Amino acid sequence: QKANDTIDDTINSLDRDQTNQIKENKYITILELSKLTDKSTLTVQRHLNCLTEKGIIRRVGSRKTGYWKIIG
Repeated sequence: QKANDTIDDTINSLDRDQTNQIKENKYITILELSKLTDKSTLTVQRHLNCLTEKGIIRRVGSRKTGYWKIIG
């Protein structure tokens, strides 16, 4: 529970939406996130990069066959 509180305090609503989608499907693609959040793929990628830099998520494996892992 504490980890979720930390995440919620440091990210905005789009970031929260993306992390929730990743929790539901760790193999989700940027294109799928874009459609689900009604944002461009560039916006989604920028927010994923930000979440990665903050240590909240991490990409495991390759871009094509890898998956997202929630760290914090």
